Amino acid sequence: ERGYNEHLQEMNDTLDLYYFCNKLRTACDMANRNKAINANYQCHFIDTLLQAFEQAPDWLRQEPALQVYYQALLMLRGEEERHYQEVRRLLYHNPHVFPREELNDLYDYVQNFCVKQINSGQARYY
Repeated sequence: ERGYNEHLQEMNDTLDLYYFCNKLRTACDMANRNKAINANYQCHFIDTLLQAFEQAPDWLRQEPALQVYYQALLMLRGEEERHYQEVRRLLYHNPHVFPREELNDLYDYVQNFCVKQINSGQARYY
């Protein structure tokens, strides 16, 4: 029968969540390595993905893992205090969302951000 199939919608939503999360996670890793070791990674389509995420349905934008990776990427790309603070807040409230290895990576991004700020004379990041 060709009626509405809730499993098709669930499959689509799960795929969206998987793709956004993994693409943002990879983009964070690339941005972090670009800053730390002067790598020259290019994360293709990331600006398009960021725009799509900002226009995504609420259920997707409110997913804690996506919020963390989204804010972490903005922090790594732009070095703005507000993104740093938001990553810290989100990690504090959602550590259970991530496997230990991913959580370690996310805290490495935050730590690297702080080191860069300290190296530029911002002592409050100690």
